[in-house]
Amino acid sequence: MPHKGHCLCGATTITVNAEPEFNIICHCEDCRRTNGSAFSSQVLAPAASTTIEGSYKTFEVQVPSGLVVTRWFCSGCGSHLMHRSAFTGDNLCVQTGNVDEFTKLPIGMELFTKDRWPSIPPIPGAQQVETI
Repeated sequence: MPHKGHCLCGATTITVNAEPEFNIICHCEDCRRTNGSAFSSQVLAPAASTTIEGSYKTFEVQVPSGLVVTRWFCSGCGSHLMHRSAFTGDNLCVQTGNVDEFTKLPIGMELFTKDRWPSIPPIPGAQQVETI
């Protein structure tokens, strides 16, 4: 079943024709700054099964790990839609908050736990990855 989502203004839509199994929380500085929050939440979705429609911009940045991350944003409202790097391989990281069904998936992994805020405890049952 296709999972459909959209940005804050609704002008840019995402369709994922795959069944992600869990959410990934990332505590890295780049994700915190991009999302304006303590962490980001996303699912891995095969790039070949994911489409984006509407007006969007991309932004590339080299993160402290040395990887180049490409991020997609709505051109209108600026919502962060998804991102990709060599770490994700043939997958895209689709931001969970843009697709309602994905908010119901369990959190299965936390990345960059070395950068987790001290006031945020580890999520029970989630794989803990200190860095990549």
